[in-house]
Amino acid sequence: MKIIVNGNEKNMDEGADLIDLLTQSKLNNDKPGVAVAINDDVISTSKWKNIKLKQNDRIEIIRAVQGG
Repeated sequence: MKIIVNGNEKNMDEGADLIDLLTQSKLNNDKPGVAVAINDDVISTSKWKNIKLKQNDRIEIIRAVQGG
């Protein structure tokens, strides 16, 4: 299936979930400072494991980094 991640088209297997996407992106809920929105709805980290991705979902993944 096709999804949009941070403005870029990405193909995922049917039945993929948010954790699959984050794992492929080398991110997971063990790393602080990661926020995810799907179709403009912010998803709480406690719900990440329950989110199944759908065709044409628009996903924004934001990672806060320290610096100055």
